[in-house]
Amino acid sequence: MKQILKLTMGLLLLFAVSSTFAQSGEKVSTPVTVTVEKATVVFGNIVQITGTSVQLGNKNTVKIDITKPNATTVSTSGQLTSKGTYNVKFSETNMVGTYNVTAKSPDGKNSAKTSFRVVGAGDINEITKERQQSVVQLTKKMDKIANVVKTLVETGEDFPGREKISENIAQVNRALTQLPKQMGKVNEALNQVSMLIAQYPGLSNVNEVARLTLALDEERQKIDEMDEQADDLLSHIPKSQGMSICDQMEAAIEGLEFLGKSFDILTNGPAKIATIVFNSVLPMAIDRIYEAVIPFEERNVTTKTIFGTSVKTTVTLLKDGYEDVVQYVKGPMGLIFDAVGYMTELGFERLCERFTGPIEGTFSVDAKDAGGRPFYRYKIYITGRLILRYEKRDNTGNAPVPLTGHFEGIATKFEAWEDFLGRLEGLNTVLFHQVVLPIAVPEPINWMSDAIVGKTGSAAMLPNYFRIPVTGALSADGKSVVIKVAETGIVDFKEDLCANAFYASMPMGSIIPLVQKFDIPMQNAQFILSRGLRSPATVKVKTEKLSGGTLVKTIEQTFKREEVVSNGEVTVKFDLKVKACSPDCP
Repeated sequence: MKQILKLTMGLLLLFAVSSTFAQSGEKVSTPVTVTVEKATVVFGNIVQITGTSVQLGNKNTVKIDITKPNATTVSTSGQLTSKGTYNVKFSETNMVGTYNVTAKSPDGKNSAKTSFRVVGAGDINEITKERQQSVVQLTKKMDKIANVVKTLVETGEDFPGREKISENIAQVNRALTQLPKQMGKVNEALNQVSMLIAQYPGLSNVNEVARLTLALDEERQKIDEMDEQADDLLSHIPKSQGMSICDQMEAAIEGLEFLGKSFDILTNGPAKIATIVFNSVLPMAIDRIYEAVIPFEERNVTTKTIFGTSVKTTVTLLKDGYEDVVQYVKGPMGLIFDAVGYMTELGFERLCERFTGPIEGTFSVDAKDAGGRPFYRYKIYITGRLILRYEKRDNTGNAPVPLTGHFEGIATKFEAWEDFLGRLEGLNTVLFHQVVLPIAVPEPINWMSDAIVGKTGSAAMLPNYFRIPVTGALSADGKSVVIKVAETGIVDFKEDLCANAFYASMPMGSIIPLVQKFDIPMQNAQFILSRGLRSPATVKVKTEKLSGGTLVKTIEQTFKREEVVSNGEVTVKFDLKVKACSPDCP
């Protein structure tokens, strides 16, 4: 039998929340997950293997099989904690290649797989090729973004510096076509490293050289992260074409800033890594490396001189290769910097104004059964920012001023509780109970730059990111703002967002444990924001003069809402804090 709970706010509230739960639960195989802390490590390093599963009475360990590159398998196990997690350290990484990991549930009826890669100096050739492929792929998308930006600039309203910006972008396009070739100089230097390893095979086992291989692979991963961000950017900035001049300009600035960040990732970071690994670590260890690489009977002044010279020559080639790329990229990066300056100061700030500031809040659902007994509850925490733009020429004082913009942010935390099994009949002993929550990454975000603090990626790369368009109007007298949340988001939480409750229990008269899964469906950000604000929402504008004489307009309001529905069985709460200033909040 199935029980359907409907949370209906009534016709005046114009929305409904509905959730469906199977009263008998879904019978599933014993769940098990497995992950590795790092996808790539240097040989000899420890790999952390973690995951989750369900305890089944005295069966409380997860068997883990690690298949090495030579097809031999090492078996170990992880003890499950009371929270259903396990942690295993694997140290037998003395062979380069791919290690396949299989984790088996305590009853052996289900499994999960992952893998990690162990690299050494001998992998430089392969990783160099992968890195070059990543460079080519990213530069193609950078070129697309540059073309979109150029279109946004050229089709928008004229402003001082527009022609200069268009020319700068054209030069950036030309520089992008040559960038893979310029990066080829680095590849030549890396090929020299491979030749050195071929000449001195013992270098393959030297940790300092292996660190270069790992640094190159980490660089490739950062380039791939930027490639994903490019996809996100290409999914929404072209949509600004044909909208207000302010929307087009802000989208163009966003695209230009991405190009600048991408150029930086492609050059400065790797150059610093190369300098650290080769100019600091390696020269200091040449004597030790010489003794590790050259057989004792072949060691003499001549072989040591030849070895040292070969290493220093390779170091110089690699350093010079990166420095050439850095010097080359200074040109397009300077053009981008100038274009952003022109676009911001002569374009956006001249023609547009915007409100921008932080948002944070929570949304919760608390349900009881018909008898008043707690049934389930969940809570979502969000944080982010609000941006509202308008054209200065529309602000005549005679009519409302149209606003456009968006909410964007992330879910920083999910909470959930339930008592589904208490409603099941015929069950005896609960062996294990676990609630698995959706992924939330409480990363510190600099919302002014949309960047994860201390990391390469942007907020858009995090799980459960949202970007919800808004429209509205600034009143003719400038004393209030109306905010209307769009019906659908450009990006929102995944459609089937839910928490999962797992139970392992022993039915009466049975000797075989039963594993069941119950879902707790959760609402998306568009729902939380639109219903929490009772969209469209009207917010007062406060104007104050700062000590320096600057006038700052601020909209700030806390939206609290609590509704009891479904004959008193369900309580829904919204608590949202919204603040935005023009210019930026002090």
